[in-house]
Amino acid sequence: MCVILFAQTFFLPAYGFNMSPWPTFMHDYSHTGLSQFTGAQSNTTSWQFNVKNGTSALVIGQNNIIYFGSGGNLVALDRDHAVKFKINVGGIVDPPSIGSDGTLYFENGGDTVFAASPDGIIKWNYQTNATVTIPAIDVYDRIYFGSGNFLESISPDGKLFWKYHTNGLVSMPSIGPDGTIYIGDSDHNFYALDSSGNLKWSFNAKGITTLGSISPQNTVYFCDSDNYLYAVNQDGTLKWSFQSSNSGTPPSIGPDNTVFLQNGTGLVALNSDGTKKWDYHPVNVTVQSISVDKDGIIYAGIYENYLYVLDSSGNVKWSFRSDGGVGQSAIGSDGTIYFNSGKGVIYALGQQAIPEFPTPILLAIISFIAILALPRVFRIKYHIFK
Repeated sequence: MCVILFAQTFFLPAYGFNMSPWPTFMHDYSHTGLSQFTGAQSNTTSWQFNVKNGTSALVIGQNNIIYFGSGGNLVALDRDHAVKFKINVGGIVDPPSIGSDGTLYFENGGDTVFAASPDGIIKWNYQTNATVTIPAIDVYDRIYFGSGNFLESISPDGKLFWKYHTNGLVSMPSIGPDGTIYIGDSDHNFYALDSSGNLKWSFNAKGITTLGSISPQNTVYFCDSDNYLYAVNQDGTLKWSFQSSNSGTPPSIGPDNTVFLQNGTGLVALNSDGTKKWDYHPVNVTVQSISVDKDGIIYAGIYENYLYVLDSSGNVKWSFRSDGGVGQSAIGSDGTIYFNSGKGVIYALGQQAIPEFPTPILLAIISFIAILALPRVFRIKYHIFK
C-alpha cells in the first residue's frame, strides 16, 4: 500500500521532476504559462531592482533564486535581490532553462549552448553551425533546441544525440506530457517527433508556425503568421482553428484548460473546444504577455507600463503601474510575482508567505510521517487493550 502511494505521489511530468517554481520561459517545457502556485493577491511591492543593461524574461529556480539575461551576462538574484553571481559569455543572453538538478542551460543569441551549475560555474558549452533557440529539457534532462534548419538533441553532459532536418528555420521546442517534441518552422509546417528524433507527424498551416503550448491532455496549440490559432490532436489531426489578430505568440493554458490568447491589443479566453468564453480589450493599452496561477487568475503584462490582474471571468482584480512595458510574470513558490519592465527594472510584488508545497511533495511528506507513526500507534493500542 505504501509503495503504491509513493508511486502515485512522485508522478514525473514531461518536463521532469523539477523543483523550480518557474524553470523556463512560459513556466514549463510544455509552455503552458500555468503555475502550480497561487499568485500574489495585492499590488504590494516587496522590492525592485534596477538592471543597467536591461533584462530578458525571468525564470525562478530552487529557493526562489531568480535568473535572467542582461546583455552578455547570465545573472542570478536571491529572493532579497542580492546578486549571487554574474556569468559573462558575450552576445545577448536569453532566459535560461533549468534542469531537474538545477543546471542552467542557456544561449547568447549565437551558435552556442552553455551549461552552468546553480552556483554560476560553467560546466560545458556545445557549439553548432547556426543561431540556437532557448533550450527545452525533458524528464531525463535531455536537451532540445532549434539550430537553423535543425532540431538538435544533446545529453546532459553536452554530447550530441541526434539532429532532425527541416526545410526552414526551427522554433524553440516544446515537450508534451507524453514526451513528444514539438517545433514550429518557417516552412509552414508544425512537427511532432519522438525523443529519438523520429518524425511522428507534421501539420501544414497557412503561414509560418511558432512555438507551441501543450495541454495536459496532449492537445497542441500554436499560432501562425496568418493570424490563426490551431488546436491539433495528439495524432496530428486538426481539432479546431480560431482566426485572431495574433501572428505568433503562443497561448497560455489555465487549470481548467481554458486557452488564453493575445488577440489584437487585448486577450481572448477560449474553451477547450474552441468556443469563445470572453474577450478582454482594455482601452488604449496592449496586452503583451499572459501568465496564469493555479486558481486561474491571469497576470497580463501591458506594453503601456501596467500589470493587470484578472479573475477567471476576465474582470480586473487589481493593477500595478511600472516604469516600462511589463514582461511575462513568473510566480514564486511563496506567491510573489516577479516581472521585468522595458526599462530594466525587476519588480517583486506581494507579501511573502510560507512557501506552498506542490501537492505531490506534500502527499509524500504526509505519507512518510504516517509510515513512521504506525509503530507508535500500534504500541498505544496494545497498551490500551492489554
